[in-house]
Amino acid sequence: MERMGSSLKRPRLQNADEAAEEVHDLVKLVHRRAGDVQEFLTHLKTKEDELAKALEKLHNAETLLEQFRASSRAMQADRNQTPAIKREETSVDAVDNQTPSREVRHVRASPSSAKKSAAANSPSKASSRAKQGDRNQKREDTSLNAVNNQTPSREVPHVRASPSLAKKSAAAESPSTHPTKTSGGASASRPVDLGPSSADRGKKKSSKRASGVEENSKKAKGAVQREYVDLISMIRSQSKPTKLDVAFPVYVPNHHKRKPRSLVMSPAIDHLCATSALDGVVNFWQITQDKAFGLNLSHNVDCISPGQRRWPEDLAWHPHGETLFAVYTADGGPQIGIIKTSKAKSGNKPRFLEDKPHEKGIINTIEFMPWSNGSQFVTGGCDHGVVLWTETEKKWHPRLLHRTLHSSAVTGVGGIPNKNFVISSGMDKRVFAIDPSHGRSTFAHQLESKALGVAPNPADCNLVMVQTGTPGQQLRLFDIRVQRTELHCFGWKQLAGDAQSGYISQSWSPDGLYCASGSTDPKIHVFDIRYNSKEPVQTFDAHQKRVFKAAWHPSLPLMLSISSDLFIGIHKIF
Repeated sequence: MERMGSSLKRPRLQNADEAAEEVHDLVKLVHRRAGDVQEFLTHLKTKEDELAKALEKLHNAETLLEQFRASSRAMQADRNQTPAIKREETSVDAVDNQTPSREVRHVRASPSSAKKSAAANSPSKASSRAKQGDRNQKREDTSLNAVNNQTPSREVPHVRASPSLAKKSAAAESPSTHPTKTSGGASASRPVDLGPSSADRGKKKSSKRASGVEENSKKAKGAVQREYVDLISMIRSQSKPTKLDVAFPVYVPNHHKRKPRSLVMSPAIDHLCATSALDGVVNFWQITQDKAFGLNLSHNVDCISPGQRRWPEDLAWHPHGETLFAVYTADGGPQIGIIKTSKAKSGNKPRFLEDKPHEKGIINTIEFMPWSNGSQFVTGGCDHGVVLWTETEKKWHPRLLHRTLHSSAVTGVGGIPNKNFVISSGMDKRVFAIDPSHGRSTFAHQLESKALGVAPNPADCNLVMVQTGTPGQQLRLFDIRVQRTELHCFGWKQLAGDAQSGYISQSWSPDGLYCASGSTDPKIHVFDIRYNSKEPVQTFDAHQKRVFKAAWHPSLPLMLSISSDLFIGIHKIF
């Protein structure tokens, strides 16, 4: 009986343990929900501040609108006075016909003054007017002689008149001269500045429009040169973090059937981005800006390679924005594919290059060189090789830069602007910078863990970030001018058993001060190079599963993220 009683009590203990476990899970859930509520309240407060600012802007806009209406009413009143101006011009023309040597000043007068002028020209007063004209003629001759002796080349100042006066004055005084009386009694022409003619103004406007189109085409072609600044002196210069104001994220399905692989932004078209996944499809997205940022699927392209049936391993946008380049494998099939970004009625198909410079394995990375304006890109693969591709006469030609510097797979490549160096990282824990002109190494560094990627800074051409597999020190900063010197390192905590994946990548902010990284936990970590700490300045929950990439937009206050949960995160930055 005692044994039976003890056996009956055991399930109760198990049930008690399960109940305690459930209570513990429930407490954790309550704490998590409380955190979500607090985050929502913070977001609500931010939106209230935005609303207050928007109301203030609306009030200012209403004030400007009222001022504009007042000015419009004043202009309408001026137009209503046009008949009075015409009567004044008639009287001025009559005086000008009687005294051709006198310089006439066009002054706006009232209707009463015009009537007095007409009365003064009546036939009954012709004799008195003739005598008065002789006396005025003598005084004018004397004054003109004095003026000619003092300032013989002085021009009559240009006075801005109403449009109707300006038109009649230009027609009556062609070719832009006023008759004046010289000391000898002869009539001489003195030039008057009437401003640019309508033809000249038309030429200027057309030239401005042409220059504007030229500037827009240059921007669309990615030919704008960047100005680089010194950020290395600012590294670890602040003891307090400078956090970003990030809005509550918005999520859209990525329309892929398998895990995502790449996320790239168009360098030439602000509202265009693309994603790829293991299903072999590349999706093109339109970034919308109605009330908030959003994403609309524009079109997709099936980019599975023929023969091997492989998906794109990495993507790189051509600087001109018209094509997207994809890398595959070196196991018999094509290695490079070119995809048009425009939507075609019959559907786009990638064009594959015939050259196959990589010998074996996966081609891990592709990047366009910033100094080439789209005529050169670099690839790195598992065959330890780094290949420079150059376009000449609309054909791409590969050139092997090196295959012996790295003793393992190449995981990342990049270009150093203003120096024309090609930098690469590898699983052999090494980082190299090569001058393509002679093929010699200009920078080399040995790490204590695998180098999983490399990212040159977009603002400081001497600053480079290397991704490693060391927990808490995943990101390292280097100055390529100084050998074997690490400027700073930072990272995040990893759970036991979570290895840093080579498919998790980082990106720089456009100003080069911040970098963002995904992680195996569903979070995005943001780092500030000015912060004197190894920890991120802020970390926020972004997805339900691991975050492969958090990418900054090059020109919009926006960050996008991709994850294994098959959603794209849209994060607005204030």
